[in-house]
Amino acid sequence: GRTVIGGSFTRISGQPRQNLARLAADGSLDTSFVADADDAVNALLALGDGRVVVGGDFLHVEGQPYAGLAVLDGNGVGTLSINGTVSATGDIVASATGTLTVAQDIQSSAGNITLSTVAPGTQPAADIVITAPTVVGPNLGTSASVTEIIATGAGAGVVTLSATGSITQAASGTQIRANALQVVAGVNADLGPATNQVTELRSLFAGGAASLTVQNGLLVTGLASAVGSLTLNAGTTLTVAATGTAEATGPASVLSLNAGTSMTINGTASAETVNLTASGGQLAIIGGTVTGGAGAGGSVTLAGTSLAITGGADVTAQTITANLASGNITLDSSNVAAQGAAGVLSLATTGVVSVTGGTVGGNTATLDAGAGGLTV
Repeated sequence: GRTVIGGSFTRISGQPRQNLARLAADGSLDTSFVADADDAVNALLALGDGRVVVGGDFLHVEGQPYAGLAVLDGNGVGTLSINGTVSATGDIVASATGTLTVAQDIQSSAGNITLSTVAPGTQPAADIVITAPTVVGPNLGTSASVTEIIATGAGAGVVTLSATGSITQAASGTQIRANALQVVAGVNADLGPATNQVTELRSLFAGGAASLTVQNGLLVTGLASAVGSLTLNAGTTLTVAATGTAEATGPASVLSLNAGTSMTINGTASAETVNLTASGGQLAIIGGTVTGGAGAGGSVTLAGTSLAITGGADVTAQTITANLASGNITLDSSNVAAQGAAGVLSLATTGVVSVTGGTVGGNTATLDAGAGGLTV
């Protein structure tokens, strides 16, 4: 018996309502429904499940960016499900104060694509669920500037990619902020050229091989885990915080962490095979744990312009290798152990190798400082 009305008005029954309101069965204003539109409402469609589609000249409904189209639930809270392809040459905004579901392609050839569950600058409270083959792009032009996929509500907020989902060629300035980034078997989530961005990865779970790429910094503060292989690529720094774990599980599992500049491991990195590469800076394992394989199996390969294992760090595997073209290798108060009867430790550089305290060894252990000098 309730009726949603739209048009161009500022008051209903003496109470402020802007262009959108709902009336009770007796014709009085239904005060439980609040969803003011900032311009005229020209079309309404009831979906039969308590939600209503609203169309018009507005750019916002109840402060949320809707750009002419909104889907509201029974309380005026926006929920939106995109079940058809959305394509434009300009900006596309998909926003909801409730759950936002993207089930088909969203593409813009020369504009910004924004997926949001809350107004910019406020605390999101709902999930964005992405199941489309193409989430963002693939045809974003050079004029595209900011894309946001936001789902950080307290106790909520999960960005989900299906087995065919991907985030590709995102615009400069892209941010993914979520309590969980959940990636299912074989998905590559490539965040594109994210200028001046440091992405915090609180959790990533993958049922199969998965990779995540950001063009600037990547900070792992929770559990990032994949079955088979996990690759994390950062254009600049990559840090696994003391609270963070990066792991690949299962037989023949491979964990690859790659930083364009420096890498710091304060937390845990583990797999049957662990490859840590800081191609443009120091690789520092400070109080962290790096494990290659269970027991005496597995391998750990370390690479950087210099290597520091300090602060009570623990690096174990059957084979541990670090071959630096130059730069110093510093081992201080830490355990670096090639385990088992076939354990091989090989640390080589043309710089200085320094061992102070801790335990360093293996059945076969080679510390090669070249002309740089060895200090034990």
